[in-house]
Amino acid sequence: DADNTPEILIYGYIGQEDWWDTEAETNLTDIEVVKAIRDLEKSNSRINIRINSPGGSVMHGDPIITAIRNSKSEIHTYVDGMAASMAFDIWISGHKRHVGINSKLMTHATSSFEWGTAKRMRQCADMLDKFDDTAIATFSAVTGMEETEVRERFYDYEDHWMTAKEAVEIGLVA
Repeated sequence: DADNTPEILIYGYIGQEDWWDTEAETNLTDIEVVKAIRDLEKSNSRINIRINSPGGSVMHGDPIITAIRNSKSEIHTYVDGMAASMAFDIWISGHKRHVGINSKLMTHATSSFEWGTAKRMRQCADMLDKFDDTAIATFSAVTGMEETEVRERFYDYEDHWMTAKEAVEIGLVA
């Protein structure tokens, strides 16, 4: 951009479990983004991450969140179109968060596909509860909202879509 701040684009599906689109260029993995952050922070005090994504894998998103939160550089995250599901979790991890007037955001409880016995289904549900616990902890740490409020408002097993205006009103844009 104009001030020579480097940008990372998170456009498309996060991870490799993309069953509806087999085009490799639309998938990005944690290692690509984490390496980019580590390389750029060596010589830049600020990094912009621009997001347009329906979300994706928790396994690939969580390391990106950790890299953003622990970066030596100030990370600004922008929603260029949509930040849904795991992409929302990545967006809220930015040190400074930005939205465009046309931004669409969505958060929800973690979901998964499972096949097998009732025992396996219960194990999967227990795993999803733990994934939600960590997402709620991150959301709370980033926004200052109490974990109980985050759980009640955003992790009630419904999709929670927000406009840019709504994200500003509830204090998500910082």
